[in-house]
Amino acid sequence: MTNKYQFAGICVEITHIYPYFSQLARDYLCDADPEVSLTVTQADIDLERADGEAQDGYLESLVIYRKLCEQLVQKDIILLHSAAITVDGKAYLFTAPSGTGKSTHIRLWRKRFGKAVGIINGDKPLISVTPTEIRAWGTPWDGKEHWSANRSAPVAGICQIGRAAENTIYPASAEEALRVLFTQTYRPQTEMGMRKTVQLLAEISRRVPFWNLKCNMTAEAAEVSYAAMRGE
Repeated sequence: MTNKYQFAGICVEITHIYPYFSQLARDYLCDADPEVSLTVTQADIDLERADGEAQDGYLESLVIYRKLCEQLVQKDIILLHSAAITVDGKAYLFTAPSGTGKSTHIRLWRKRFGKAVGIINGDKPLISVTPTEIRAWGTPWDGKEHWSANRSAPVAGICQIGRAAENTIYPASAEEALRVLFTQTYRPQTEMGMRKTVQLLAEISRRVPFWNLKCNMTAEAAEVSYAAMRGE
């Protein structure tokens, strides 16, 4: 089956086998002329399989995202493993190793600030870089909570989360930000793609404020990060 979808403002024609992805990405269908095309084969899916339990449709969706990232990097778009939310039309991204507390921290923001907080993506948003703007985009690859929406917003700040007894937040240098972001992005398989990824990450690190948050997952943690990232 073949359909067209729009991801990060790019129309992509995707040919795949299983209906799982059609359902997963139904909110991203588009009618524009495709700028990117990709095809998934059963051989691709079999290579993705780490064990015998995952269904082929799910594995196919992972193959699609990997192939998509390999192509989108040449259009100045990368995947960043993070949770992306919006407040007052701006995006704030929270990144951390799996299990550290991204989802918990997003819940704190939503509980503390209510309807002012919107969700872009809870796990794997796309980030586009242009001369005038760095923007976070929703994708259907959204983690176990399935927090996602087909929306986007300019990125106003990125925060690395770590656990601590007290809530503190402090800015990081562009060099530290680059090191952290490199561990949280998709790394292409080609030398050209890797060079482009590093270039885009360096641009993000230079232009977007990056924060280190040490927190105890109380309501105060949301207030501390909110105030700092909004410059209050």
